[in-house]
Amino acid sequence: MARTIRDARLVTRAARLRLGIRTEPYWRTLEKRLALGYRRRTNGGTWFARRRTASGSYVEHKIATTDDLQAADGVAVFDFGHAQRAAREWWLAERRREEGHDTRIGPFTVADAVSDYLETLKHGDGKYGGKSAYQTRWAAEVHILPALGALQVAKLKAGQIK
Repeated sequence: MARTIRDARLVTRAARLRLGIRTEPYWRTLEKRLALGYRRRTNGGTWFARRRTASGSYVEHKIATTDDLQAADGVAVFDFGHAQRAAREWWLAERRREEGHDTRIGPFTVADAVSDYLETLKHGDGKYGGKSAYQTRWAAEVHILPALGALQVAKLKAGQIK
């Protein structure tokens, strides 16, 4: 796990409120090619992540609202530590996406498995085992997804499938 970076200007609510209001965020480098930004406004602040792409340009991503005016909840309102973790997660997901990897987060569900299977059918000639991709999609949408779509594949039991 990456270590938490300390920055006296950004780590506490009181320190951030001493910063001037401006449109350009205050940036703090977290990793090579990754920075965390704080933009202060009159009605609170916002956390941003910025990464440098392989071509040398920057891509920015809004993370969440800061805990300047309300307590951090880790969902919609982030403190400095939450913002660092979210920035790193976004950065890793973006790197994986650039490399052509799957960037889904969370458990692998039956709906995900069906979607992946249907995607492989599209890349072929549309036929697999004598069935067309259209017929397979229809059967999955009618019979499989309503009953099993939200279930995790790892927790499926034989009785549920029957």
